[in-house]
Amino acid sequence: MDKTPQFRVGADPDLVFRPIQRRPLTDAGRIKRKKFYNSAAWQRCRRLKLLRDPMCASCAKEGRHVAAAHVHHMIDLADAPELALTYSNLESLCHPCHSRETLKRLREERHERDSLPGIR
Repeated sequence: MDKTPQFRVGADPDLVFRPIQRRPLTDAGRIKRKKFYNSAAWQRCRRLKLLRDPMCASCAKEGRHVAAAHVHHMIDLADAPELALTYSNLESLCHPCHSRETLKRLREERHERDSLPGIR
């Protein structure tokens, strides 16, 4: 798949066709995240959440009954690692809803990063 570059339109002509810089997850961050999601503690916590709340929370708000497949951190793991195993910070979601929530978070991060002065 060929991805087209994304461009930022700005007042400065030098910046008009400058590709958006993405902040890559470092190797250390990737390893730490993978280690957490493979841990026995997370697997138990995830299993418990899906047993207690087997239906997608987002779909339930819209009156639909869809089985949950993912457990989502409402406050992201990177923002609050101390809440990683906190039951009240977890939400059971179906695959489409989890993808939507993840995409929304990534867009918010990009918007915050782009709105900082001097960072392009």
